[in-house]
Amino acid sequence: MIRFITRRVIEGCIALLGVALVVFVLARTGGSPVDVMLPIEATAEQRAQATARLGLDKPLYEQFGIYLLNVAQGDFGTSIRTRLPAIDLVTSRLANSLLLALAALTIAVAIGVPLGVIAAMRRNGPWDRFASLFALLGLSLPNFFSGILAIWIFAVILGVLPAQGAASWQHYVLPAATMGWFTSAGVTRLVRSGMLEVLGAEYIKLARAEGLPERSVVMRHAFRNAVLPVVTFVGMSYGLLIGAAVATEVVFGFPGLARLAYEAVQWRDFPVLQAVVLVWATIIIGVNFAVDLLYGVLDPRVRLS
Repeated sequence: MIRFITRRVIEGCIALLGVALVVFVLARTGGSPVDVMLPIEATAEQRAQATARLGLDKPLYEQFGIYLLNVAQGDFGTSIRTRLPAIDLVTSRLANSLLLALAALTIAVAIGVPLGVIAAMRRNGPWDRFASLFALLGLSLPNFFSGILAIWIFAVILGVLPAQGAASWQHYVLPAATMGWFTSAGVTRLVRSGMLEVLGAEYIKLARAEGLPERSVVMRHAFRNAVLPVVTFVGMSYGLLIGAAVATEVVFGFPGLARLAYEAVQWRDFPVLQAVVLVWATIIIGVNFAVDLLYGVLDPRVRLS
């Protein structure tokens, strides 16, 4: 176990280094923040002074080296737009994103798991067709469209839920449901396909032949073996929901990490964008590590290997 943990930590550090390099280079392909900071009538001398003040006049490899040294000391840079520490802006939004992703994932699991099990048990029946339609719509409709539709129905017409902000738990309902629908569609399909595969196994037929109750056969024997791919999907989805919620957070005016990254791209705020992506990558790597450990709990074969 110690060797496994050590190897994963090393792999995680290498992955973070790769992510830092990629986002550092790609962030600078969209142009210089000087073009956004200064007015159009700014002189070439003023632009050169602003570029030097931001440290963008140095070669790219030198800029990256300085950035890595600063990050190793806990300094993620200063926001070009607000002049505040980039990591402070990230941490101020992080809790909102973590709670929103958790709420969306809770909705997805609460709907997708039972719906997938029922669809598998009632194959080709009305419930199975409903689950297929539910999953198809969830995977097909873009988040910004379903988000706008949710605002129109629940905030404008019915007036029962707020459309923007994060001041109370009511503000989390619509964006969490919008994000959770997409994820629950994937959970439903995975649970259904996994259950159908397991229900046809010989040990399930043997359990039924021995007279075990159907509830015990489904939940204790079939579901536990079918849930392993779902655990991976749910674990990966948590990290992805935090960073891939740009459309949802912009539509609902939600102050989260994805919206902060969107604003950083608009203003070419390199330090903030880099800090957001590094924090996001760290969360994904940490969640993947936790999923690997959970595999050993759910499947003894993984623990023995």
